[in-house]
Amino acid sequence: MTETRKRRSEDSWHLDKRVPIAVIIALLIQAASIIWWASRVESRLAVVERYQHDNSQLSERVVRLEVLLERVDRTISRVERKIDK
Repeated sequence: MTETRKRRSEDSWHLDKRVPIAVIIALLIQAASIIWWASRVESRLAVVERYQHDNSQLSERVVRLEVLLERVDRTISRVERKIDK
């Protein structure tokens, strides 16, 4: 029974004193770097989404201006025709 427990304890994952502190510190630094990188990516994505939203509003305004210019053009054409008569 002692051998079974010993084998089980050897087979299971555990952290012992043989793991150097440098490895633990390196893993912590990598984890912090990944978190920092992900937050930067998220903030850049937010900027792009905001820019895209602003552009969609701008394109709507351009369409409205084009429609207005077409109306003005028709009106000017009508006035020119009346003047030519």
